[in-house]
Amino acid sequence: MKLFMLSLWFSIASTALANGLVVYKNASGVQFAEAVSLKINDKDKVLSLGPETVISGPVSKLAPVRIAGILLNGGGAGVIGLYTPGQPFQYALPQALVKNTPANAAEAWKEAELAYRKSKEDKAPGIVSAAEFIAYLPEGVPELATLCKDKEALALLGGKAGAVPIQMELLSAAVAAFGTNPEMVQVESYVRQTMQNDLEGFDSGLESLKSLDQGLQFSQLSAKAYAASPEHQKLRAALAERKEWLDRRMCILRALSAGHEPDAFLLAFRDFEKHQLSFPDVMKLQNSALQDSLKEHSAWGKERLADREYQAAWRELKFASQRQPGNSALQKNLSVAWAEYSRSVAVDHRSSRKQLTQGQQEGIAQSLHFASRYKEQGKLDEALKSVTEAEAIDGDHLAVLLKKAEILGARLELSKAITALDQYDMLAVDDERTAGNNLRNEFAFLLTTSLRDQKSKMEAAWAANRYYLTAKLAADALRSDERDPDVLYYAGISAYVTRNRTQAREYLQKFLDTSNTVDSNAERRNLVFRLLRGIDVQQPKPVDQGEPNWFSGAKLPPDVVYDPLSLAFGPRVERIAASHKMSLQYTWDGNRLTTIVPAFEKAADATGEKTVTFRYANSVPHAIAVQTEGGAAISVQDPDELLKQESVLLLNNSLIDPQALEQLSGKQVTVMVTGNRFFHPFIWQSLHYFYLSYDAEGRVKSAKEIPGQNTPKGTEVTVYFDWDSLRLTAVRAYQGSTKVYERDQIYQGGHITSEEIHAGGKTAHIKYVYRGGALVSAECDKDEAMDNRSREVFFAGAAAVRKGK
Repeated sequence: MKLFMLSLWFSIASTALANGLVVYKNASGVQFAEAVSLKINDKDKVLSLGPETVISGPVSKLAPVRIAGILLNGGGAGVIGLYTPGQPFQYALPQALVKNTPANAAEAWKEAELAYRKSKEDKAPGIVSAAEFIAYLPEGVPELATLCKDKEALALLGGKAGAVPIQMELLSAAVAAFGTNPEMVQVESYVRQTMQNDLEGFDSGLESLKSLDQGLQFSQLSAKAYAASPEHQKLRAALAERKEWLDRRMCILRALSAGHEPDAFLLAFRDFEKHQLSFPDVMKLQNSALQDSLKEHSAWGKERLADREYQAAWRELKFASQRQPGNSALQKNLSVAWAEYSRSVAVDHRSSRKQLTQGQQEGIAQSLHFASRYKEQGKLDEALKSVTEAEAIDGDHLAVLLKKAEILGARLELSKAITALDQYDMLAVDDERTAGNNLRNEFAFLLTTSLRDQKSKMEAAWAANRYYLTAKLAADALRSDERDPDVLYYAGISAYVTRNRTQAREYLQKFLDTSNTVDSNAERRNLVFRLLRGIDVQQPKPVDQGEPNWFSGAKLPPDVVYDPLSLAFGPRVERIAASHKMSLQYTWDGNRLTTIVPAFEKAADATGEKTVTFRYANSVPHAIAVQTEGGAAISVQDPDELLKQESVLLLNNSLIDPQALEQLSGKQVTVMVTGNRFFHPFIWQSLHYFYLSYDAEGRVKSAKEIPGQNTPKGTEVTVYFDWDSLRLTAVRAYQGSTKVYERDQIYQGGHITSEEIHAGGKTAHIKYVYRGGALVSAECDKDEAMDNRSREVFFAGAAAVRKGK
């Protein structure tokens, strides 16, 4: 016995052929049926549950909602609902239920049947059970093409199984049924672009296995639907080649591991390493190979040392030390091997030392004397220059090499100093070696202590968000040891955040080269692989035409009134006359808005609005802070100190790269301050703070309100923005899943002419007035969503326009 009789009417314009589609799945796979209508219990409404599937009260209390769009089956919940792209999904119940309060929403739909008609004259409707139902698309094939690539909708349909399986089924069936339809061109482009993206994802090591698996699934679809397309053929071949390479490399790695060939394994692992996160078992094999290689070369080195084969011992122990630089016992053995090896070389070549004339000896002595005196005076650059003059006479002279090492050590260029001592050791014999050994011991101590101190300062600077100081400390530390992984890491991430991507790539790549050791931080290495992917991503190009926006500093064409980076309204407001006896005076300093000052006819009329101050610094083109207290222009020069004073952080911030910081922290960092929670351009009621998210074109796509003094926790809104190129076309605000505000912008002839506001069931408008092509004023209806005031806005230069000047 059927518990429910589903029927839902969707009336659409009469056409020769039905243009709606019912999508369902039976034993034969995904099917499509033309439909002009769909019935649920002979009603054109459903009961809205909102964003949750829980029935929290009597069904009779649920609000009926007329359906005017797409229906989807929320696969994870088994509950049909209303879907609008970009808005929260609205789960629903059929209206005429046998029982007022079913156990849950899924039970309410379990035995339901949907009846659809292929035309208005159709007397025998088709029947689909709710379990078979996938979607109803009133606009037919165009909506089907969009659904096939809508990740949010596919996630709803896929439920626990995920979006990919249902997407592949939908795509395959849609292409087979409607592949020649012009509306399906976007699907061909989507399939091709997805294969390209997955290929790039694999090549960059970004979720390698997932990227390759998805790319190969789309490749199978491509082979069926677009077999003759040269572009598709090229991508399919590339994906197949990557699969073949991966399978072959995995076999090689496993064979080398099983054959106990650790060095060969590690060599073969280099190209594979960026993919390792997708293969934890191979990561374990790599760690074992590092351990085995360390043990083997360390053992061989000790054997050669015992047999007095010093060169071979030094070579093996040097190799082993690269596997574990922090092994102090290994470093001691390496020092012994080097001392014996270099001494033997020096003895063998003693007779071939260069013989200097008396004049050359005197020239070297004078240069070295100058170097010593300059060092005593703290003039280390001049000291090194004097050593260089001595080197020009004889670069292998022992006194020259010793003084060079001494000066480099004083400059804390310890790696270079030790290199000079290595050259000294290969030439010094007998008592000559004592001075070099003493200096080497001092440098080893300095390297340990100074580098430890420098690392501590770097970590503290980074933790305190002092990114420029971190970069400076890292640069200084690299002079001590240019191969230290910790220093290279901080040098790389600080360069990345401070917008020096070229240097960041160089440092982070060196970090990967030097940190592949037994003691390596696997989590940090994995992060660096992801960072390198972000560094290579093309950043949105700024428009860079027209006058700078007063808030973001971005150069925008004159017809762009809303700044895509900040949403700040570009045209210069001079003053605003508001109802309830309030006015606002705008003060400008050149191109920069400095204050917005509220005034009331009488003190008794005051409603709490405060003066808003915008603070800038001459060193950057954009606003630094917005506050309701007074404040002078910011004069600090240190970029870290300037960052500390910022209450605004936009995508184009010239001091740091917010995208880099978000990639490092995994948190949103871009922040905007507004005078109201709906980004109304002319209301400065109280300050509201928002985290901003940007689209691929560098435009704000959403803003999530941050709880604060004027926004109690739980009352926050999330605001979404629609764009047509650089023109803002819509603002939609939600509190939870409920739309609480909408504002649409209307343009004509290159100008914004009006805005229509919907909030609280009422409509208001902003009307813009032009004279001679110039914007002179705006009239704002009473906005009940905020302060219930109407406004007349006067723009700078309006008086001159009115007088005909």
